[in-house]
Amino acid sequence: MRGRKPIPTAIHRIKGTFRPARHGKGRRGEPQPTGDISRTTPEWMTDSQKASWLYAVGNAPAGVLKAIDAGVLAVWVVAEDQHRRATEAQACLDAGKTLPLVTKGRRGVIVASPYLKIIAQAGDRMRAAAAQLGFSPAARPRTPPPAQPPRASPWGRFEVLPGEKK
Repeated sequence: MRGRKPIPTAIHRIKGTFRPARHGKGRRGEPQPTGDISRTTPEWMTDSQKASWLYAVGNAPAGVLKAIDAGVLAVWVVAEDQHRRATEAQACLDAGKTLPLVTKGRRGVIVASPYLKIIAQAGDRMRAAAAQLGFSPAARPRTPPPAQPPRASPWGRFEVLPGEKK
């Protein structure tokens, strides 16, 4: 597919840009996820990962995360945990060194720290998952605002008086 990714029909409806002639074609089978994501953390996660899960669920845009998104959120949580631990390990390795970000490899040759690759890969996974979940500043404008009740019409308080039409 070329060009921009299509905007989901639900977002068109929220923004008021839905046009049945244009957006109704071929979108009848568009999935509609139900059920908000659970605040219950997966049991296999470590304590620090569970804390990240709760933080993410508590601070995600309202109404965006659904139960089906648990897998993508788990990818983000694990990548965030690996990124943090690798960064902490690199900081310990760099403490007191005159040449940070490097270490001695086999035969005493100076090489880039292996933690740098872990940090970069975890950061890439975090960015990819964050874009899908609406966690980044660039992704937030594409996420719909929480549904709000319709406002009452300001004309509702007036009544039409019977009279002659001229």
